[in-house]
Amino acid sequence: MRVAALLALLVSACGAAPPQKAASEPVPVEVPQTEEDDPPADEALASEDSAPRKGTLETCAQELRAEADTGAPAAETDAYLQAYAIEQRGDLPAARKAYFDIVANTPRSPYVPAVYLAFAELFARESASDPSKWDLARQAYREVLKYPPPQNRVYAYALVRSAEVDRAKDDSAQALASYKRVFEAITQHPETRCAAELGEAAELGMIQSYADVGAPNKAGTFLRHVSPTRGERL
Repeated sequence: MRVAALLALLVSACGAAPPQKAASEPVPVEVPQTEEDDPPADEALASEDSAPRKGTLETCAQELRAEADTGAPAAETDAYLQAYAIEQRGDLPAARKAYFDIVANTPRSPYVPAVYLAFAELFARESASDPSKWDLARQAYREVLKYPPPQNRVYAYALVRSAEVDRAKDDSAQALASYKRVFEAITQHPETRCAAELGEAAELGMIQSYADVGAPNKAGTFLRHVSPTRGERL
């Protein structure tokens, strides 16, 4: 089962034993505590590529993550918003536990993509001091992308962030593919929140990806193909 497999991966990767599932009992969840959970206040937690971009996209994404899903049961909404509030207070071990519980106890909840996004963002943040967390961030972002829009409201944002991780892992080809999917997502789903900010982030990331491989002159052609209006500016 995909959810159980990822839970085992997340737990074991952080230094705890994977949860064991009894035949007729819910999966017990043990939450690891890592040194990165409470870093010094004056320590830079992430580089430009390893944390959400400061500015309008980050602000919009944080607002989106904090929103209640009107189609979800009240109990699931309460559980998710409580976990998010704990994360925002900076109690990361408690937030991890709350998020783990949501996936373990309600694997079909509409909040599951947002929970995986929370884990992905935390792993990306920790990667500045522990590069091994890049792979975990990449896997968690890709787990978000297994849930399609429009039900998955954080889909396009996860694509942008996944592409940024690919760039950090020197996988420019995969990053370009993800940026292309951002344009496709916001075109096919014009109701997507933060569409303008996501498009700008994808455009900038795409240009930077071509610069990474030493072919910035190709950026205009690529962008005109995936987004003609934006490509006209290059």
